Amino acid sequence: MACRGLPNNWALARWKERYEAGEKVGESALRKELNSIKREQFPWMLEVTKCAPQLAIMDLGEAFNNFFKKKTKVPRFKKKGVRDSFELSNDQFKTDGKRLWIPTLGWVRMRESVRFVGKAMKATVSGRAGIWFVSITVETDDIPKASENQAVVGVDVGINALATLSDGRSIAGVKAHKHLLPRLRRQSQAVSRKVVRSNNHRKAARRLARTHYCISCLREDCLHKLTTDLVQNYSVIAIEDLNVSGMLKNRRLAQSLIDSSFGEFRRQVEECTDIFFAMNDWTFSSVSAGLAWVANPRTSTIGLLLEGQIAAKVPVIGLGLKLSANINALNPYGALTAVVLLGWMP
Repeated sequence: MACRGLPNNWALARWKERYEAGEKVGESALRKELNSIKREQFPWMLEVTKCAPQLAIMDLGEAFNNFFKKKTKVPRFKKKGVRDSFELSNDQFKTDGKRLWIPTLGWVRMRESVRFVGKAMKATVSGRAGIWFVSITVETDDIPKASENQAVVGVDVGINALATLSDGRSIAGVKAHKHLLPRLRRQSQAVSRKVVRSNNHRKAARRLARTHYCISCLREDCLHKLTTDLVQNYSVIAIEDLNVSGMLKNRRLAQSLIDSSFGEFRRQVEECTDIFFAMNDWTFSSVSAGLAWVANPRTSTIGLLLEGQIAAKVPVIGLGLKLSANINALNPYGALTAVVLLGWMP
């Protein structure tokens, strides 16, 4: 994947040089500079689609914008064989059923056809553990309808049970890393015993990567199913505000905590919901769509504040994990789903 990694690393090095010299840097100027020198210094770029190096520099510019906005860390240099990928604009590829046409490569078979009807905007081809994927962005009006629900639930995440709901349900986690740990140890030992850069070393490393990929797939599948079920069946979801980074300092719990993926669970719930409220230590912190959550530590209740009036109250028991009563105040806004992030009870 040198068609993407090398332009990214070249542009990142040039960006740092100009930034340290006090010059103004932009991704458009770097793209023009690369076009002027690629025939002499990088002639092999003419053999691949122009989108790969150009979009790589554009992504680098977006990464720097996010860094200056303090959303992400500073961009880093890419390494060959690690998260290989390249992008194609909508005029550089086309699909025909279960086939994808890529410049230079021609027609490539896919496992499934594109499931949405609309205009294809771009495609991202990526490789992981020897398996190649294509992600196609489609502009479509085929949007799934929101489910009608008015239920309220509290979620307690844990190690023995991934999620315990206030209505009595308990969802067990897959614990993929724990179950496949013996295989990981055997394969890691096999890789260390092979001669570095030999064919046997590459094959053993590929088998180890496949096992890591299997673990991540099992974990993601469980989390996606859980978060989808919560959002489709409950309009208000209360989750606990855990200091996961602090809990990971406990070496006896760190492996099990990582295997449970508490942070990924919270991220997926936030993405799937229409409204997200963050409440730390029972204090009001945000307003969205005219709704706000206020907390009363004396009565251990949280209230839904709608247009300046408390429209509904929800009693909280224990650590903010037991919720009762339905909140019908969400009706004026349709089938919205709200998430309340609860802190520790004072």
